[in-house]
Amino acid sequence: MRKVTDDELVAAWERNQNYAQVGRELGIAGQTAQARLNRLRGLGVALLPSKPAGYALTSERAREIGQLRKKA
Repeated sequence: MRKVTDDELVAAWERNQNYAQVGRELGIAGQTAQARLNRLRGLGVALLPSKPAGYALTSERAREIGQLRKKA
């Protein structure tokens, strides 16, 4: 598994504000991203709030899902 620094994690969070997307971008599990971001919040790092509940597929992710379905 790829080592991800706290700085990389925070930068990815600022771009996405979505645990699953941060995980995909960095090559880690979304739950791992969430746990690490919560730890950083507990240490006093100011982070943007997460985006509202509900998942909107990006066109890139929609294409990826379509390709996976074609392979099945």
